[in-house]
Order: sequence, then structure tokens, then C-alpha cells
Amino acid sequence: MQIVSDYQWQLHQEAKVRRQRMAQAAMKPRQPKLVSVPVNCAVTRLVTHAEFERMRIQIEERRAAKVAAREKAMADAIAALRENAQSRPTKGRIIREVAEKHRLSVHNMLSASRVACLVAARREAAYRLRTELQLSWLQIAKAIGLKDHTSALHLYRSYVALLQAGEVA
Repeated sequence: MQIVSDYQWQLHQEAKVRRQRMAQAAMKPRQPKLVSVPVNCAVTRLVTHAEFERMRIQIEERRAAKVAAREKAMADAIAALRENAQSRPTKGRIIREVAEKHRLSVHNMLSASRVACLVAARREAAYRLRTELQLSWLQIAKAIGLKDHTSALHLYRSYVALLQAGEVA
């Protein structure tokens, strides 16, 4: 006869009950769980998990409509910002446009050379930077590659004088 302690007997009985429950659960047909999920979650991960667990997914339609409306509003706002950004002049865009108009490279236009065609292009760039972007003289000088703000001021004033004389179109 074998002597079994009370503790070992209790463990044996608990294991026996667990095995019986598992056998009963395996015999029952498994019912799919119903899960309500907001659309803005990680839907792909959820669908994968649901397929693995054999769950049905019910997406809240009102919430889906709200999310779709928000996404459309965001897309419209981004499109408006892009259009605005493309239409609004920048320092680089103005300098490129002036260089193209005068058939120069941006590198040559911003060089320290005093050739007349380069000076004319810098003069127009200084005028446009001041009138279109309202940049300070120092910012204009740095953008065009001049030594200091007085050079930018001189270019601007000389372009204004040429405009008043009708020598620049």
C-alpha cells in the first residue's frame, strides 16, 4: 500500500478536474466573439488577430463616418497648404526666377563678381525680396551674398531709380 500525502492528493484531484474541463471545452463548438472596434485603431493587426481567434469584427458605422470626415478635412487642409506654399514666393524661388530671367546660374548670380549682367540680376533680386517678402536689408544681403546691408540698400535704390526712369521693364 502506498502512502500519499494530503497535498499530493489535492494536486492530483485539481489536475483531474482541469483535464475534465479541457475535454468538455474541446467537445463544445466554439462561438465566435463579437468585438466592437473603433476604425482609427490598428485595424490590420486586429483583423489578423480576429481571424486567428475566429472572431467577428463589427465596426461602428457612426464612428467610421466621423473618422472618414476627419480624414477628408485633413486631406483638404493639406492640399490647401500645399497650394498656398506653391503660390507664395520664397527667397530661393525669387532668386531662381531672377536667375532664369537673366539666363544665369544661381551660383554665378550669387558670386562676388561685378560683371554688369550679374549686378543687374542682383539688383532685381534685392528689389523683389524687399517688396514681395519684406525682408530686412541684412537678410537680403545674406540671401544675395553681399557683404553688408548697405550693399542691399544700394541695389534696391538703384533698381527703383531705373524703374522710375523707365529703363527696366
